[in-house]
Amino acid sequence: LRSSLRRQEEQLGKNRRELVTNGEASKLTVADVEVLNSKLRALEPKYQFFQELWLYVDSMTDCLDSKMDLIEECEVQLLELEKSEAEAAAAHRWVMLDDLADSLVAPGTKAQTPNALSGNDNGRGDLDEFGRDRSHTTKTMLTAGAAKRAEERRAMIGGLKATDCEFDSDEEGRQADKATDEHERVRKERAEILQAASVIFADASEEFSTVAAVAARMAEWKCKQPRSYHDTYVSINLFKIFAPFARLDMLSWHPSDGCIDGLAQQSWFAALENYGMDGNGTPENGRGSGSRSEPATEIAADDPDLDLIPGLVEKVVLPRLLAWLRNGWDPMSRRSTDVAFQCVSELVEVYVTVEKPAMTALLATVLNRLQSSGDRIRIPLGTAAGASCGTDHVDENSEVSRGAILN
Repeated sequence: LRSSLRRQEEQLGKNRRELVTNGEASKLTVADVEVLNSKLRALEPKYQFFQELWLYVDSMTDCLDSKMDLIEECEVQLLELEKSEAEAAAAHRWVMLDDLADSLVAPGTKAQTPNALSGNDNGRGDLDEFGRDRSHTTKTMLTAGAAKRAEERRAMIGGLKATDCEFDSDEEGRQADKATDEHERVRKERAEILQAASVIFADASEEFSTVAAVAARMAEWKCKQPRSYHDTYVSINLFKIFAPFARLDMLSWHPSDGCIDGLAQQSWFAALENYGMDGNGTPENGRGSGSRSEPATEIAADDPDLDLIPGLVEKVVLPRLLAWLRNGWDPMSRRSTDVAFQCVSELVEVYVTVEKPAMTALLATVLNRLQSSGDRIRIPLGTAAGASCGTDHVDENSEVSRGAILN
């Protein structure tokens, strides 16, 4: 009995020691649970934020994917319309230049080959079975067309002398074209395309139907969760997110609006100019315009978001300008060439360096267009012969005509 009692006492002491140990462990466990509960309460807003963000990004990408096809369709239609209008204007300009060249060499031609102009070759022409000159009708039509265009040139020059101001053939051409059905058709189609483009996002939710709303949501992510923002490479994907909005706004943009001034009027440019800057701006560029009293958030010099605007200009504006240089720019027009020079210069100086492949391709396009136009120009070498036959045959307004057509 004593031996059994001793064993029971030893077991009791052991159990008491375990009870003390377990009591202390339970206290620590309770403390850990309280810490975890506090962390869970702290993580709940973060979890809620990411859950809502995931739903937002998923819905936004579906919306942008569905709208992108409509935006591209509007782009194609506008480019085709711009191309057809530019081709018609360029064709008219080349006809005027060819007629001007013909008018300069005509006196010399008449003096040197009178028989050729009269349709005779040693007294024998191309006659039909009734003895009529086959080329008579063709010559009559060509002469009438040339005379009509010469009359148009004289009218243009007369207007220039009457107003005693610098002649602007592009503006004069636009004013004349407004009276034509073709110009009215182009204007109507352009208005219809822009109207259709303006309602592309009409059925979308407000939170991702405008560039300002999407930019605000992405900036909130960067401000509240900068680590996840960086780890998920959001900065790299911002170009794809904002490109549809930029391309939609660029439908109404024309190179004549200018790159710096014209882009400043675009809603996407205004919304993204200070993207990622909290507070009232950034001391980096001094462009902050906010009215909040909190101090500005310093942005790192290597922050990839600083390249957002230049990247969008390279990926959206440059292709739009390149399409215009290929199909809408007339190298023989002084006004059109001034517009091209201004746009390219502003892009190179402010946004895209010449080392970029896109800018290299654009400059190559400019060079090719200039070379092709230069190869097509006709130099009237027969004017000297015409002068030897008498200066009264030469149009006294030829220099004015040449300047008027090339303006």
